[in-house]
Parts: sequence; structure tokens; C-alpha cells
Amino acid sequence: MRKPQPKFDPQHLHQQAKAIKAECKAADEVARARKEKPVNEGDAAVRNFYRKVLLTLTESQTKALMLDTLRRTFGIVTTACDLTGIAYEKHLKWLTSNPRYKKKYDLVKEMTIDMVEGGLLKNARNGSIVAQRTFLYAQATHRGWEQNKKTDTLEKYKDVTRVKIKR
Repeated sequence: MRKPQPKFDPQHLHQQAKAIKAECKAADEVARARKEKPVNEGDAAVRNFYRKVLLTLTESQTKALMLDTLRRTFGIVTTACDLTGIAYEKHLKWLTSNPRYKKKYDLVKEMTIDMVEGGLLKNARNGSIVAQRTFLYAQATHRGWEQNKKTDTLEKYKDVTRVKIKR
């Protein structure tokens, strides 16, 4: 009888990666204290860690890792791919071929929009005129809050004649 596998937890992997980065940062601090040049290998060490881990994961676990990393990077695919070592093309393939993955990815994007919208509203409440205008331009168009349409520069100045400047 097969032993049941423990549930895959991408957060555990992220904690290990964070610990590796902290070790590299501590080593750099020691190098600075000794007036030596710091190595700054933290990001490379984390990428190598994820690349080794990817070799042991199933495809569903790899997808779960990618989605969790996307959540942590606020839906920025390039950053998530760079951190995990998952190819950008693989992510695009999953989006087109796996509706469940696409639905979860769309949820990550919506969560990011909600977070940014919450920050915008907080700034608007605190009196930021830029935040207030941004909100009104996006949400109150039915009340006449529309940004000015860009006019064609050539059309705008068609009646202007050429002026010669004498020196």
C-alpha cells in the first residue's frame, strides 16, 4: 500500500527561499564589516533553489508554485517566472490549455487590482487630489468626470501660418 503524500505547500518553499536569501544577505553584511566586497548572490541562490525544486515537482505542483509566486509578485508574470525558473512560454501554455489555471490567474489579477484600488481610496480619503481625480475619472464617468480627449496636433494648428524670425 502506497504511503499518502503530504499536501504540497508552496509557502513552505517560499520560506526556504527567504531563508537562503537571508543567509546570503548576512554573508554580505559580514563581508562589508570586514571591508571586503559583498558577493550579492542572494537572488541567484534563490533562483538556483527553485530550479532544483522544479525537478522534483509534478506539473500540478509547479502550477501551484507559479500561482503562489504570482500572488506574491502582484501578478507580474516576468518576475514570477524569473524567481521560480518557470519558462514564460509554459505559463502562457497553461493559460491557453488549462481553464482552471486561467481562472486562478485571473483571480490573482483581480486581487491585485483590489489591493491597488484600496490604496488609491486610502490616499483619496487622506486628501490626495491626484488619487481623488484618478478615482473619479475611472468610476464617475456617468457624472461627467471624463479626461480630456487628446486632439490631433496637426488638426489643432492647421490655421497657424509659418512665422519667420529675423535675427
